[in-house]
Amino acid sequence: MAFTDTLTDRFETAGRTAVENATDANTRIVDTVVDWNEKAVDATVKFADRVEAPFAVPFADQLPTAQEAGKRYMEFVQRAADVNRDVQNRVVELLPAAYQPVAATTAK
Repeated sequence: MAFTDTLTDRFETAGRTAVENATDANTRIVDTVVDWNEKAVDATVKFADRVEAPFAVPFADQLPTAQEAGKRYMEFVQRAADVNRDVQNRVVELLPAAYQPVAATTAK
């Protein structure tokens, strides 16, 4: 085995490890963001259900309820998380095969 082969193997291994670490970190971050948003929405909806406005809100009958607003917001958060995951997967797929995570190359 030539010196350049050993060096190439090391670069590929380091690159693959970096991609795997970045992919794993991004997945954990996105999952955490979704989880914390769910908790914040749940707390906000519970609070809104218990508290009445001390004044008349104009067009209150046309505004969404706290539950409806929370549901819409969480749908948006989930769509944003799905887009993030999709972009991440597309970027990884554009990398040379040597740098793709092992799970990504065996799944194809």
